[in-house]
Amino acid sequence: MTKRKYENIGYRLFRLSLAFEDYQDDDQDTSMPLYDEIIRDLTDYRTRYNELSSEEREKLASKLVDKYEKLLDIVGRENFIFYDDGDVNYIWKNY
Repeated sequence: MTKRKYENIGYRLFRLSLAFEDYQDDDQDTSMPLYDEIIRDLTDYRTRYNELSSEEREKLASKLVDKYEKLLDIVGRENFIFYDDGDVNYIWKNY
């Protein structure tokens, strides 16, 4: 995989994590085991980031993005805005 593709995966992971932080802040949904799993995996990924090879980073980032994609299906994609560049934002309801 090219470096540019990895940067896109990293960007997508970053934006999904921010979107779900907003979702949690707005919705207060605390009954999401998959989200808890993602947070544990994301914490591990960030903690070990400098120790990982670029291939390992890419693999872990891809797995995290896949988990976020499943979570989007669970909470409803209609609650988010998706952009062509990989950006994603939560649509606030209680702002």
